Amino acid sequence: MALGHRYKTRPRPVNGVCKKSAPKSEDLVSPKLPRPRRIHSFNTATIQDRPSSPQALTARLVTRAETKKLIVEPKPPQEQPQGDSPSAIIPATTSGEQVANSQIQKDLEAKYHPDNTQRREHGPVLKLTTRNLKTLQRQLNSPSTEMNPSSAARGGQRGGGKRGGKRGGKSRARTTRTEVTPDLPEERTTKTTTTWMSPARYRYGVLEKVKIFIQYMAPPADIHSKLAAIFNREISNERLSEISNVAKHMSKEFARVIRANYREDDWNEVVISALKALDTGSEFGFARKACIVLSNTLTENMVRVLTFDLDFNPNLKPKLPSLLPVNNEADNTSDRPTKRRRIETPSGSSSDTPQTEAMESALEEPVVVIKTPRPDCTIGLAHDTVAHALLDRGIDELQVDSLLSTLESEHFLYSNPVGDMALLRFPTLVIEGKAYSTGKTPFEAENQAAGAASCMINLYQKLTDVHNCHVPSSPLEKIAPLAFSITFVGPTIEVSVHYTVVKNNVTAYHMSVLDVYCATVLKHLEALVMVLEQIMRWNKEDVLPEIASQLAAIAKGR
Repeated sequence: MALGHRYKTRPRPVNGVCKKSAPKSEDLVSPKLPRPRRIHSFNTATIQDRPSSPQALTARLVTRAETKKLIVEPKPPQEQPQGDSPSAIIPATTSGEQVANSQIQKDLEAKYHPDNTQRREHGPVLKLTTRNLKTLQRQLNSPSTEMNPSSAARGGQRGGGKRGGKRGGKSRARTTRTEVTPDLPEERTTKTTTTWMSPARYRYGVLEKVKIFIQYMAPPADIHSKLAAIFNREISNERLSEISNVAKHMSKEFARVIRANYREDDWNEVVISALKALDTGSEFGFARKACIVLSNTLTENMVRVLTFDLDFNPNLKPKLPSLLPVNNEADNTSDRPTKRRRIETPSGSSSDTPQTEAMESALEEPVVVIKTPRPDCTIGLAHDTVAHALLDRGIDELQVDSLLSTLESEHFLYSNPVGDMALLRFPTLVIEGKAYSTGKTPFEAENQAAGAASCMINLYQKLTDVHNCHVPSSPLEKIAPLAFSITFVGPTIEVSVHYTVVKNNVTAYHMSVLDVYCATVLKHLEALVMVLEQIMRWNKEDVLPEIASQLAAIAKGR
Protein backbone atom coordinates (compact mmCIF):
# COMPACT_ATOMS: atom_id res chain seq x y z
CA MET A 1 0.00 0.00 0.00
CA ALA A 2 1.44 3.36 -1.02
CA LEU A 3 2.40 5.85 1.64
CA GLY A 4 -0.05 8.61 2.13
CA HIS A 5 -2.91 6.62 0.76
CA ARG A 6 -5.98 6.90 2.87
CA TYR A 7 -8.97 4.65 2.91
CA LYS A 8 -12.36 6.27 2.44
CA THR A 9 -14.26 5.29 5.53
CA ARG A 10 -18.00 5.54 6.15
CA PRO A 11 -18.89 8.73 8.01
CA ARG A 12 -19.86 7.88 11.57
CA PRO A 13 -23.26 9.21 12.62
CA VAL A 14 -23.41 11.73 15.41
CA ASN A 15 -25.62 10.64 18.31
CA GLY A 16 -26.94 7.84 16.18
CA VAL A 17 -28.44 10.17 13.55
CA CYS A 18 -27.19 10.58 10.03
CA LYS A 19 -28.22 12.80 7.20
CA LYS A 20 -31.03 11.60 5.04
CA SER A 21 -30.37 11.38 1.35
CA ALA A 22 -32.81 13.00 -1.00
CA PRO A 23 -35.57 10.73 -2.23
CA LYS A 24 -35.97 9.89 -5.86
CA SER A 25 -36.89 12.78 -8.15
CA GLU A 26 -36.77 15.26 -5.24
CA ASP A 27 -34.24 17.99 -4.36
CA LEU A 28 -32.56 18.12 -0.99
CA VAL A 29 -34.14 21.05 0.82
CA SER A 30 -32.92 20.64 4.37
CA PRO A 31 -30.45 18.29 5.98
CA LYS A 32 -32.74 17.94 9.01
CA LEU A 33 -34.51 14.70 9.57
CA PRO A 34 -38.30 14.97 9.26
CA ARG A 35 -40.11 14.46 12.53
CA PRO A 36 -41.35 10.90 12.74
CA ARG A 37 -44.98 10.18 13.66
CA ARG A 38 -45.86 8.64 16.98
CA ILE A 39 -46.00 4.90 17.26
CA HIS A 40 -49.50 3.84 18.22
CA SER A 41 -48.99 0.13 17.90
CA PHE A 42 -45.62 -1.62 18.11
CA ASN A 43 -46.98 -4.74 16.54
CA THR A 44 -47.80 -3.03 13.22
CA ALA A 45 -44.71 -0.83 12.66
CA THR A 46 -43.71 -0.60 8.99
CA ILE A 47 -41.10 1.20 6.90
CA GLN A 48 -41.97 4.49 5.22
CA ASP A 49 -40.29 6.31 2.31
CA ARG A 50 -38.41 3.26 1.11
CA PRO A 51 -35.86 4.61 -1.44
CA SER A 52 -35.73 3.10 -4.88
CA SER A 53 -32.54 4.76 -6.17
CA PRO A 54 -29.00 3.55 -5.40
CA GLN A 55 -28.03 7.02 -4.25
CA ALA A 56 -30.45 6.80 -1.37
CA LEU A 57 -29.07 3.58 0.07
CA THR A 58 -27.23 5.24 2.92
CA ALA A 59 -27.71 3.28 6.13
CA ARG A 60 -29.53 4.90 9.04
CA LEU A 61 -29.54 3.28 12.45
CA VAL A 62 -32.33 3.91 14.95
CA THR A 63 -30.98 3.44 18.44
CA ARG A 64 -32.94 2.47 21.53
CA ALA A 65 -32.23 5.83 23.15
CA GLU A 66 -33.78 7.65 20.21
CA THR A 67 -36.83 5.42 20.27
CA LYS A 68 -37.27 5.97 24.00
CA LYS A 69 -36.99 9.70 23.48
CA LEU A 70 -39.66 9.61 20.78
CA ILE A 71 -42.01 7.64 23.00
CA VAL A 72 -41.50 9.66 26.19
CA GLU A 73 -41.64 13.01 24.41
CA PRO A 74 -45.26 14.34 24.61
CA LYS A 75 -46.92 14.59 21.22
CA PRO A 76 -50.40 15.75 20.30
CA PRO A 77 -52.84 12.88 19.69
CA GLN A 78 -53.30 11.94 16.07
CA GLU A 79 -56.10 10.19 14.26
CA GLN A 80 -56.24 6.45 14.64
CA PRO A 81 -55.75 4.36 11.49
CA GLN A 82 -59.01 3.24 9.91
CA GLY A 83 -59.81 0.27 7.73
CA ASP A 84 -56.94 -0.81 5.55
CA SER A 85 -54.91 2.34 6.04
CA PRO A 86 -51.34 1.78 7.27
CA SER A 87 -50.66 2.03 10.95
CA ALA A 88 -48.17 4.35 12.61
CA ILE A 89 -44.92 4.20 10.71
CA ILE A 90 -41.25 4.97 11.25
CA PRO A 91 -39.38 6.80 8.49
CA ALA A 92 -36.37 4.92 7.21
CA THR A 93 -34.06 5.06 4.25
CA THR A 94 -32.93 1.49 3.61
CA SER A 95 -34.60 -1.82 3.16
CA GLY A 96 -31.84 -3.45 5.14
CA GLU A 97 -33.14 -2.00 8.37
CA GLN A 98 -36.06 -4.42 8.66
CA VAL A 99 -34.00 -6.77 10.78
CA ALA A 100 -32.88 -3.92 13.04
CA ASN A 101 -36.43 -2.64 13.35
CA SER A 102 -37.70 -6.07 14.28
CA GLN A 103 -35.09 -6.22 17.05
CA ILE A 104 -36.16 -2.75 18.25
CA GLN A 105 -39.77 -3.93 18.20
CA LYS A 106 -38.95 -6.88 20.45
CA ASP A 107 -37.09 -4.65 22.90
CA LEU A 108 -39.93 -2.16 23.00
CA GLU A 109 -42.50 -4.87 23.59
CA ALA A 110 -40.44 -6.11 26.52
CA LYS A 111 -39.95 -2.71 28.17
CA TYR A 112 -42.83 -0.57 26.94
CA HIS A 113 -45.69 -2.99 26.48
CA PRO A 114 -48.83 -0.93 25.69
CA ASP A 115 -51.65 -1.29 28.17
CA ASN A 116 -55.13 0.12 28.50
CA THR A 117 -53.90 3.09 30.53
CA GLN A 118 -51.61 4.31 27.76
CA ARG A 119 -54.36 3.94 25.20
CA ARG A 120 -56.80 5.94 27.28
CA GLU A 121 -54.39 8.85 27.65
CA HIS A 122 -55.01 10.10 24.12
CA GLY A 123 -58.68 9.04 23.79
CA PRO A 124 -61.48 11.63 23.81
CA VAL A 125 -62.76 10.62 27.27
CA LEU A 126 -64.87 13.10 29.27
CA LYS A 127 -64.98 13.12 33.02
CA LEU A 128 -68.13 11.83 34.71
CA THR A 129 -69.48 15.10 36.06
CA THR A 130 -72.95 16.54 36.41
CA ARG A 131 -72.21 19.20 33.82
CA ASN A 132 -71.09 16.68 31.21
CA LEU A 133 -74.13 14.50 31.88
CA LYS A 134 -76.48 17.44 31.41
CA THR A 135 -74.72 18.40 28.19
CA LEU A 136 -75.01 14.87 26.86
CA GLN A 137 -78.64 14.72 27.92
CA ARG A 138 -79.44 17.86 25.96
CA GLN A 139 -77.69 16.45 22.91
CA LEU A 140 -79.42 13.11 23.05
CA ASN A 141 -82.75 14.61 24.19
CA SER A 142 -83.40 11.64 26.43
CA PRO A 143 -84.19 11.13 30.15
CA SER A 144 -81.23 11.14 32.48
CA THR A 145 -82.10 7.70 33.85
CA GLU A 146 -81.71 6.16 30.38
CA MET A 147 -78.74 8.18 29.20
CA ASN A 148 -75.88 6.21 30.66
CA PRO A 149 -76.30 2.70 32.04
CA SER A 150 -73.28 2.96 34.30
CA SER A 151 -74.36 6.26 35.81
CA ALA A 152 -77.93 5.00 36.19
CA ALA A 153 -76.75 1.94 38.06
CA ARG A 154 -74.49 4.03 40.24
CA GLY A 155 -77.33 6.41 40.97
CA GLY A 156 -79.55 3.58 42.19
CA GLN A 157 -76.84 2.41 44.58
CA ARG A 158 -75.91 5.78 46.00
CA GLY A 159 -79.16 7.59 46.30
CA GLY A 160 -79.50 8.88 42.77
CA GLY A 161 -75.87 9.74 42.15
CA LYS A 162 -75.99 13.06 44.00
CA ARG A 163 -73.80 14.09 46.85
CA GLY A 164 -75.26 13.17 50.21
CA GLY A 165 -77.34 10.26 48.88
CA LYS A 166 -77.79 7.14 50.97
CA ARG A 167 -76.44 3.78 49.97
CA GLY A 168 -78.55 0.73 49.56
CA GLY A 169 -80.56 1.56 46.45
CA LYS A 170 -83.79 2.34 48.29
CA SER A 171 -87.02 2.69 46.38
CA ARG A 172 -88.01 5.99 44.91
CA ALA A 173 -91.34 7.39 43.86
CA ARG A 174 -91.59 8.48 40.27
CA THR A 175 -93.10 11.65 38.93
CA THR A 176 -93.75 12.27 35.29
CA ARG A 177 -93.92 15.61 33.58
CA THR A 178 -95.45 15.64 30.12
CA GLU A 179 -95.02 18.29 27.47
CA VAL A 180 -97.42 18.24 24.51
CA THR A 181 -96.47 19.73 21.17
CA PRO A 182 -99.45 21.71 19.81
CA ASP A 183 -100.27 20.12 16.48
CA LEU A 184 -102.94 18.02 14.88
CA PRO A 185 -104.36 15.33 17.20
CA GLU A 186 -102.88 12.48 15.18
CA GLU A 187 -99.49 14.20 14.98
CA ARG A 188 -99.14 15.30 18.58
CA THR A 189 -95.90 14.17 20.15
CA THR A 190 -95.36 13.67 23.84
CA LYS A 191 -92.04 14.28 25.56
CA THR A 192 -91.76 12.61 28.96
CA THR A 193 -89.06 13.17 31.55
CA THR A 194 -88.90 10.81 34.49
CA THR A 195 -87.26 11.64 37.79
CA TRP A 196 -87.05 9.70 41.03
CA MET A 197 -87.62 10.93 44.55
CA SER A 198 -88.16 9.54 48.01
CA PRO A 199 -91.67 8.49 49.11
CA ALA A 200 -91.72 11.26 51.75
CA ARG A 201 -90.88 13.95 49.23
CA TYR A 202 -93.44 12.52 46.82
CA ARG A 203 -96.20 12.68 49.44
CA TYR A 204 -95.47 16.11 50.92
CA GLY A 205 -94.11 17.77 47.78
CA VAL A 206 -96.16 16.27 44.95
CA LEU A 207 -99.39 14.74 46.24
CA GLU A 208 -100.20 17.69 48.45
CA LYS A 209 -99.58 20.02 45.50
CA VAL A 210 -102.64 18.51 43.76
CA LYS A 211 -104.56 18.47 47.06
CA ILE A 212 -104.18 14.78 47.94
CA PHE A 213 -103.86 14.38 51.70
CA ILE A 214 -103.21 11.18 53.66
CA GLN A 215 -104.27 11.53 57.28
CA TYR A 216 -104.58 9.22 60.27
CA MET A 217 -107.73 10.64 61.78
CA ALA A 218 -111.46 10.04 61.68
CA PRO A 219 -113.28 11.29 58.56
CA PRO A 220 -115.80 14.15 58.77
CA ALA A 221 -119.28 13.61 60.15
CA ASP A 222 -121.01 13.33 56.77
CA ILE A 223 -118.52 10.73 55.56
CA HIS A 224 -118.80 8.90 58.87
CA SER A 225 -122.58 8.60 58.44
CA LYS A 226 -122.13 7.14 54.94
CA LEU A 227 -119.65 4.60 56.28
CA ALA A 228 -122.06 3.60 59.02
CA ALA A 229 -124.73 2.92 56.40
CA ILE A 230 -122.31 0.73 54.47
CA PHE A 231 -120.83 -1.38 57.29
CA ASN A 232 -123.90 -1.80 59.52
CA ARG A 233 -125.91 -3.99 57.17
CA GLU A 234 -127.25 -7.30 58.37
CA ILE A 235 -125.60 -10.49 57.16
CA SER A 236 -127.29 -13.86 57.18
CA ASN A 237 -125.94 -16.78 59.19
CA GLU A 238 -125.23 -18.75 56.03
CA ARG A 239 -123.16 -15.88 54.67
CA LEU A 240 -121.32 -15.57 57.99
CA SER A 241 -120.32 -19.22 57.73
CA GLU A 242 -118.93 -18.62 54.23
CA ILE A 243 -117.01 -15.58 55.48
CA SER A 244 -115.48 -17.67 58.28
CA ASN A 245 -114.29 -20.28 55.79
CA VAL A 246 -112.74 -17.61 53.58
CA ALA A 247 -110.90 -16.17 56.59
CA LYS A 248 -109.52 -19.60 57.54
CA HIS A 249 -108.26 -20.15 54.02
CA MET A 250 -106.60 -16.71 54.08
CA SER A 251 -104.89 -17.58 57.36
CA LYS A 252 -103.35 -20.72 55.84
CA GLU A 253 -102.18 -18.87 52.74
CA PHE A 254 -100.64 -16.03 54.74
CA ALA A 255 -98.82 -18.54 56.95
CA ARG A 256 -97.39 -20.13 53.79
CA VAL A 257 -96.06 -16.91 52.23
CA ILE A 258 -94.63 -15.64 55.54
CA ARG A 259 -92.36 -18.67 55.95
CA ALA A 260 -90.46 -18.03 52.71
CA ASN A 261 -89.18 -15.17 50.59
CA TYR A 262 -92.23 -14.88 48.34
CA ARG A 263 -92.79 -12.16 45.79
CA GLU A 264 -95.13 -9.21 46.06
CA ASP A 265 -97.59 -10.81 43.64
CA ASP A 266 -97.87 -13.89 45.85
CA TRP A 267 -98.97 -11.72 48.76
CA ASN A 268 -101.48 -9.92 46.55
CA GLU A 269 -102.99 -13.17 45.34
CA VAL A 270 -104.00 -14.11 48.89
CA VAL A 271 -106.23 -11.02 49.16
CA ILE A 272 -107.45 -11.28 45.56
CA SER A 273 -108.42 -14.92 46.07
CA ALA A 274 -110.48 -13.96 49.12
CA LEU A 275 -112.34 -11.29 47.15
CA LYS A 276 -113.04 -13.74 44.33
CA ALA A 277 -114.35 -16.26 46.86
CA LEU A 278 -116.80 -13.63 48.10
CA ASP A 279 -117.89 -12.89 44.51
CA THR A 280 -120.03 -15.98 44.11
CA GLY A 281 -122.09 -14.50 41.26
CA SER A 282 -119.09 -13.28 39.19
CA GLU A 283 -120.46 -9.74 39.29
CA PHE A 284 -117.07 -8.04 39.68
CA GLY A 285 -114.05 -7.64 37.45
CA PHE A 286 -110.44 -7.91 38.61
CA ALA A 287 -107.59 -6.22 36.74
CA ARG A 288 -104.06 -6.89 37.89
CA LYS A 289 -101.23 -4.47 37.19
CA ALA A 290 -99.90 -6.66 34.36
CA CYS A 291 -101.98 -8.64 31.90
CA ILE A 292 -100.50 -11.70 30.18
CA VAL A 293 -102.02 -12.78 26.88
CA LEU A 294 -101.11 -15.99 25.04
CA SER A 295 -101.08 -15.49 21.28
CA ASN A 296 -100.87 -18.53 18.97
CA THR A 297 -99.79 -16.51 15.96
CA LEU A 298 -96.64 -18.63 15.61
CA THR A 299 -96.39 -22.30 14.80
CA GLU A 300 -98.53 -24.96 16.43
CA ASN A 301 -95.90 -25.85 19.03
CA MET A 302 -94.97 -22.26 19.88
CA VAL A 303 -96.98 -19.68 21.80
CA ARG A 304 -96.20 -15.98 22.02
CA VAL A 305 -96.60 -14.42 25.48
CA LEU A 306 -97.66 -10.77 25.47
CA THR A 307 -97.55 -8.68 28.65
CA PHE A 308 -99.45 -5.41 29.04
CA ASP A 309 -99.14 -2.94 31.92
CA LEU A 310 -102.62 -1.85 32.98
CA ASP A 311 -102.07 1.77 33.94
CA PHE A 312 -104.92 4.11 34.75
CA ASN A 313 -105.94 6.58 32.08
CA PRO A 314 -103.81 9.70 32.70
CA ASN A 315 -106.78 11.96 31.95
CA LEU A 316 -108.30 10.91 35.28
CA LYS A 317 -105.39 12.21 37.35
CA PRO A 318 -106.02 15.30 39.49
CA LYS A 319 -104.89 18.57 37.99
CA LEU A 320 -103.16 21.46 39.66
CA PRO A 321 -105.77 23.86 41.06
CA SER A 322 -106.19 27.01 39.00
CA LEU A 323 -104.90 30.25 40.52
CA LEU A 324 -107.42 32.35 38.54
CA PRO A 325 -110.75 33.39 40.08
CA VAL A 326 -113.41 30.79 39.46
CA ASN A 327 -116.56 31.76 37.56
CA ASN A 328 -119.45 29.59 38.65
CA GLU A 329 -121.41 30.27 35.49
CA ALA A 330 -118.48 29.27 33.33
CA ASP A 331 -118.09 26.05 35.30
CA ASN A 332 -121.59 24.90 34.41
CA THR A 333 -120.89 22.09 31.98
CA SER A 334 -124.49 21.95 30.77
CA ASP A 335 -124.11 25.38 29.11
CA ARG A 336 -120.90 24.46 27.30
CA PRO A 337 -121.16 23.18 23.72
CA THR A 338 -119.82 19.72 23.25
CA LYS A 339 -116.87 18.91 21.03
CA ARG A 340 -119.19 17.69 18.27
CA ARG A 341 -121.26 20.90 18.37
CA ARG A 342 -118.18 23.10 18.09
CA ILE A 343 -116.93 21.22 15.05
CA GLU A 344 -120.33 21.36 13.34
CA THR A 345 -120.58 25.14 13.84
CA PRO A 346 -120.14 27.09 10.55
CA SER A 347 -116.75 28.65 9.99
CA GLY A 348 -118.22 32.14 9.97
CA SER A 349 -119.51 31.92 13.55
CA SER A 350 -116.75 29.85 15.08
CA SER A 351 -113.13 29.34 14.22
CA ASP A 352 -112.67 26.16 16.26
CA THR A 353 -110.92 23.42 14.31
CA PRO A 354 -109.23 20.22 15.49
CA GLN A 355 -105.88 21.95 15.18
CA THR A 356 -106.86 24.99 17.24
CA GLU A 357 -108.60 22.72 19.76
CA ALA A 358 -105.41 20.75 20.24
CA MET A 359 -103.39 23.93 20.67
CA GLU A 360 -105.86 25.34 23.20
CA SER A 361 -105.93 22.13 25.21
CA ALA A 362 -102.13 21.97 25.18
CA LEU A 363 -101.78 25.55 26.37
CA GLU A 364 -104.63 25.68 28.88
CA GLU A 365 -104.34 22.24 30.48
CA PRO A 366 -102.37 22.34 33.74
CA VAL A 367 -99.27 20.21 34.09
CA VAL A 368 -99.91 16.84 35.73
CA VAL A 369 -97.26 16.11 38.31
CA ILE A 370 -98.37 12.87 39.97
CA LYS A 371 -97.40 9.42 38.85
CA THR A 372 -99.85 7.57 36.62
CA PRO A 373 -101.41 4.94 38.92
CA ARG A 374 -100.84 1.25 38.29
CA PRO A 375 -102.46 -0.57 41.22
CA ASP A 376 -101.55 -4.14 42.00
CA CYS A 377 -105.22 -4.98 41.50
CA THR A 378 -108.25 -2.90 40.53
CA ILE A 379 -111.72 -4.17 41.46
CA GLY A 380 -114.84 -2.85 39.77
CA LEU A 381 -118.15 -3.98 38.36
CA ALA A 382 -117.97 -6.49 35.53
CA HIS A 383 -119.03 -5.29 32.09
CA ASP A 384 -121.82 -7.87 31.93
CA THR A 385 -123.12 -6.69 35.30
CA VAL A 386 -123.53 -3.13 34.02
CA ALA A 387 -125.06 -4.37 30.76
CA HIS A 388 -127.67 -6.48 32.59
CA ALA A 389 -128.57 -3.55 34.83
CA LEU A 390 -129.16 -1.33 31.77
CA LEU A 391 -131.15 -4.07 30.06
CA ASP A 392 -133.76 -3.75 32.82
CA ARG A 393 -134.05 -0.05 31.85
CA GLY A 394 -134.66 -0.69 28.16
CA ILE A 395 -131.07 -0.43 26.87
CA ASP A 396 -129.84 -3.56 25.09
CA GLU A 397 -126.27 -4.84 25.17
CA LEU A 398 -125.31 -3.45 21.75
CA GLN A 399 -126.44 0.02 22.77
CA VAL A 400 -124.46 -0.26 26.00
CA ASP A 401 -121.27 -1.16 24.14
CA SER A 402 -121.78 1.64 21.63
CA LEU A 403 -122.56 4.19 24.35
CA LEU A 404 -119.55 3.41 26.53
CA SER A 405 -117.12 3.17 23.60
CA THR A 406 -118.38 6.45 22.14
CA LEU A 407 -118.00 8.29 25.43
CA GLU A 408 -114.44 6.99 25.76
CA SER A 409 -113.51 7.90 22.18
CA GLU A 410 -114.81 11.43 22.72
CA HIS A 411 -112.73 11.67 25.92
CA PHE A 412 -115.79 12.37 28.04
CA LEU A 413 -116.07 9.29 30.26
CA TYR A 414 -113.50 6.55 30.88
CA SER A 415 -115.71 3.89 32.43
CA ASN A 416 -112.86 1.36 32.12
CA PRO A 417 -109.80 3.28 33.32
CA VAL A 418 -107.33 0.41 32.77
CA GLY A 419 -108.11 -0.20 29.08
CA ASP A 420 -109.74 -2.91 27.03
CA MET A 421 -107.53 -5.70 28.35
CA ALA A 422 -109.76 -5.99 31.46
CA LEU A 423 -113.55 -6.16 31.29
CA LEU A 424 -114.50 -4.04 34.28
CA ARG A 425 -116.39 -0.78 34.72
CA PHE A 426 -116.40 1.96 37.36
CA PRO A 427 -113.93 0.58 39.94
CA THR A 428 -114.22 1.51 43.61
CA LEU A 429 -111.49 -0.62 45.24
CA VAL A 430 -107.74 -0.96 44.67
CA ILE A 431 -105.07 -3.15 46.26
CA GLU A 432 -101.50 -1.98 46.86
CA GLY A 433 -99.23 -4.47 48.59
CA LYS A 434 -95.55 -4.94 49.37
CA ALA A 435 -93.70 -8.14 50.06
CA TYR A 436 -92.62 -8.83 53.63
CA SER A 437 -88.91 -9.36 52.92
CA THR A 438 -88.21 -6.37 50.66
CA GLY A 439 -87.91 -3.77 53.41
CA LYS A 440 -90.77 -1.69 52.02
CA THR A 441 -93.04 0.37 54.30
CA PRO A 442 -96.77 1.15 54.27
CA PHE A 443 -95.80 4.75 53.48
CA GLU A 444 -95.12 3.99 49.82
CA ALA A 445 -98.18 1.75 49.44
CA GLU A 446 -100.40 4.50 50.85
CA ASN A 447 -98.99 6.99 48.34
CA GLN A 448 -99.85 4.69 45.46
CA ALA A 449 -103.34 3.95 46.77
CA ALA A 450 -104.11 7.65 47.29
CA GLY A 451 -103.23 8.46 43.67
CA ALA A 452 -105.33 5.61 42.28
CA ALA A 453 -108.32 6.44 44.50
CA SER A 454 -108.32 10.07 43.34
CA CYS A 455 -108.66 8.82 39.75
CA MET A 456 -111.63 6.62 40.69
CA ILE A 457 -113.33 9.56 42.40
CA ASN A 458 -112.78 11.73 39.32
CA LEU A 459 -114.37 9.00 37.19
CA TYR A 460 -117.63 9.16 39.14
CA GLN A 461 -117.61 12.95 39.08
CA LYS A 462 -117.18 12.89 35.29
CA LEU A 463 -120.17 10.57 35.05
CA THR A 464 -122.30 13.22 36.76
CA ASP A 465 -120.89 15.92 34.45
CA VAL A 466 -121.76 13.91 31.34
CA HIS A 467 -125.26 13.27 32.69
CA ASN A 468 -125.87 16.97 33.32
CA CYS A 469 -124.52 17.81 29.86
CA HIS A 470 -126.87 15.42 28.01
CA VAL A 471 -129.84 15.75 30.36
CA PRO A 472 -129.89 19.45 31.28
CA SER A 473 -133.58 19.28 32.25
CA SER A 474 -132.87 17.12 35.31
CA PRO A 475 -129.33 17.87 36.52
CA LEU A 476 -127.87 15.91 39.39
CA GLU A 477 -126.03 17.44 42.30
CA LYS A 478 -122.38 16.55 42.59
CA ILE A 479 -122.16 14.23 45.57
CA ALA A 480 -118.74 13.29 46.87
CA PRO A 481 -118.34 9.62 45.91
CA LEU A 482 -116.43 7.16 48.04
CA ALA A 483 -113.58 4.83 47.15
CA PHE A 484 -111.71 2.23 49.19
CA SER A 485 -108.22 0.78 49.21
CA ILE A 486 -106.41 -2.17 50.77
CA THR A 487 -102.73 -1.58 51.53
CA PHE A 488 -100.44 -4.03 53.26
CA VAL A 489 -96.81 -4.80 53.91
CA GLY A 490 -96.48 -8.44 54.84
CA PRO A 491 -99.09 -9.44 57.42
CA THR A 492 -100.04 -5.85 58.36
CA ILE A 493 -103.15 -4.84 56.40
CA GLU A 494 -104.85 -1.43 56.28
CA VAL A 495 -108.30 -0.59 54.92
CA SER A 496 -108.79 3.08 54.02
CA VAL A 497 -111.60 5.24 52.69
CA HIS A 498 -111.10 8.00 50.13
CA TYR A 499 -113.40 11.00 49.78
CA THR A 500 -113.41 14.63 48.66
CA VAL A 501 -113.80 17.90 50.51
CA VAL A 502 -114.71 21.01 48.50
CA LYS A 503 -113.82 24.45 49.86
CA ASN A 504 -113.93 27.66 47.82
CA ASN A 505 -114.55 25.63 44.66
CA VAL A 506 -111.30 23.70 45.20
CA THR A 507 -111.57 19.92 45.48
CA ALA A 508 -109.27 18.19 47.96
CA TYR A 509 -108.82 14.42 48.07
CA HIS A 510 -108.51 12.87 51.52
CA MET A 511 -107.51 9.39 52.64
CA SER A 512 -108.38 8.11 56.13
CA VAL A 513 -107.35 4.74 57.54
CA LEU A 514 -110.39 2.89 58.88
CA ASP A 515 -108.70 -0.03 60.61
CA VAL A 516 -105.50 -2.10 60.75
CA TYR A 517 -105.50 -5.90 60.77
CA CYS A 518 -102.88 -8.58 61.43
CA ALA A 519 -102.99 -11.48 59.01
CA THR A 520 -101.57 -13.92 61.58
CA VAL A 521 -104.60 -13.51 63.88
CA LEU A 522 -107.72 -15.36 62.74
CA LYS A 523 -110.13 -12.93 64.43
CA HIS A 524 -108.54 -10.04 62.57
CA LEU A 525 -108.94 -11.85 59.26
CA GLU A 526 -112.60 -12.58 59.98
CA ALA A 527 -113.20 -8.88 60.67
CA LEU A 528 -111.30 -7.97 57.48
CA VAL A 529 -113.35 -10.34 55.32
CA MET A 530 -116.50 -8.92 56.90
CA VAL A 531 -115.48 -5.40 55.80
CA LEU A 532 -114.70 -6.60 52.27
CA GLU A 533 -118.09 -8.30 52.08
CA GLN A 534 -119.84 -5.06 53.03
CA ILE A 535 -117.88 -3.05 50.45
CA MET A 536 -118.78 -5.47 47.65
CA ARG A 537 -122.40 -5.53 48.76
CA TRP A 538 -122.50 -1.72 48.75
CA ASN A 539 -121.26 -1.76 45.15
CA LYS A 540 -124.05 -4.10 44.03
CA GLU A 541 -126.91 -2.53 45.99
CA ASP A 542 -126.10 1.20 45.88
CA VAL A 543 -123.43 2.03 43.30
CA LEU A 544 -124.69 -0.13 40.43
CA PRO A 545 -128.29 1.23 40.38
CA GLU A 546 -127.01 4.81 40.42
CA ILE A 547 -124.63 4.13 37.51
CA ALA A 548 -127.33 2.36 35.50
CA SER A 549 -129.85 5.19 35.94
CA GLN A 550 -127.39 7.85 34.81
CA LEU A 551 -126.19 5.83 31.80
CA ALA A 552 -129.78 5.13 30.75
CA ALA A 553 -130.59 8.84 30.91
CA ILE A 554 -127.48 9.65 28.86
CA ALA A 555 -128.39 7.04 26.21
CA LYS A 556 -131.91 8.42 25.86
CA GLY A 557 -130.74 12.04 25.84
CA ARG A 558 -128.17 11.67 23.06
